[in-house]
Amino acid sequence: MTKADQHFTEGFKLNPHNFEAYFAIANKAMWVEWKPNKALGRLNQALALKPHDPEALEASAECYLALGDFEQAGHCIDRAIDVNPLSANHFFIQGNIHYYQGQFQEAMACYAISLQIDTEWEMSRQAMALTYVLTEDRPGLGEFLFANPHLKDVQFFGPLFDALHHGKKMPLEALEESTDTYLPWKFWALWYAGEEEKALEQLQFGIDNQLSQYIYFAHDPVNRPLKSNETFIQLAERVFDKLPAAPLPADKVESPLISPADQLAYATKLNKLMTEDRVYTEPSLTLRKLSAKMELNTNKLSWLINEVIGKNFNEYVNGLRLEAFKKNAASPNYREYSLLGIALDCGFNSKSVFNEFFKKQEGITPSAWLKMQKE
Repeated sequence: MTKADQHFTEGFKLNPHNFEAYFAIANKAMWVEWKPNKALGRLNQALALKPHDPEALEASAECYLALGDFEQAGHCIDRAIDVNPLSANHFFIQGNIHYYQGQFQEAMACYAISLQIDTEWEMSRQAMALTYVLTEDRPGLGEFLFANPHLKDVQFFGPLFDALHHGKKMPLEALEESTDTYLPWKFWALWYAGEEEKALEQLQFGIDNQLSQYIYFAHDPVNRPLKSNETFIQLAERVFDKLPAAPLPADKVESPLISPADQLAYATKLNKLMTEDRVYTEPSLTLRKLSAKMELNTNKLSWLINEVIGKNFNEYVNGLRLEAFKKNAASPNYREYSLLGIALDCGFNSKSVFNEFFKKQEGITPSAWLKMQKE
């Protein structure tokens, strides 16, 4: 972690407005330090640079989930799924948001979608089996375990069912074979075996070592019998940072030319101009003309493109033209067009500029690229 911090510090010196930097620091704050409020501050900065990044939205949902803010967690993961509806983990997180509120049927529906996307997604399999336990569906649990014989720690689900619903003590013999990787079985087995003091010691160990399977312990329905335990209450109250989510102090990071909130608004407006209005197809487009369309002065627009998008104006606009060219060149609708005709239609204003930029980006000529596509 010391070496990681050194790299973060050096990285910020190179570029204090970099999405990946804020995202990486947020992950460290959440999963290494267990400081979800601090992590949310970094994620807010990351999302100001890339407002629709699904991984940053998912990470925000996990932070809000840890803090018990289920409404905000649900809002973030819904946005992530809108962007990437084929992520098994997005639906796993969405299921967890329902699970920790005791909305088990909704949770199972989300886990089921996750497993449709990836049948081997172990976290969703673990969560699905646990939800069968909590809904007192013994036949459903049996069928699910039979269909998933390689489920990690499979030996614990039946005994936990009996402990929760029939008052039986969990046997401790199986603990020697426990991986304790996805669910906190060492803690649960000890508690439901009647070893309450040892169970709380194990919970303390999980918290002190920031073990990820313990991070949501305060909200887990399996832990409801502990909600009145004084030690459990104290652990739940002090486990996370209490700082409000906020950007870095002004003395820690060079002040951006555009505030994070305005970055989001202007980046969204720029994206609309490019994707919906396709202003990049205008051959005479300049930074000054684009700034007029953006209603933003040229210095700030140049900063936005350089610092937020990470390219200069010509690279940014010609990059969009290049992607449009590649899409159109492969389309039957443009079969009668020459390569130069397609390039001009996409906004390139000369053959030489088009050929030079294409070869620089793709490493081959446009005609060679098209031949490869056809092959």
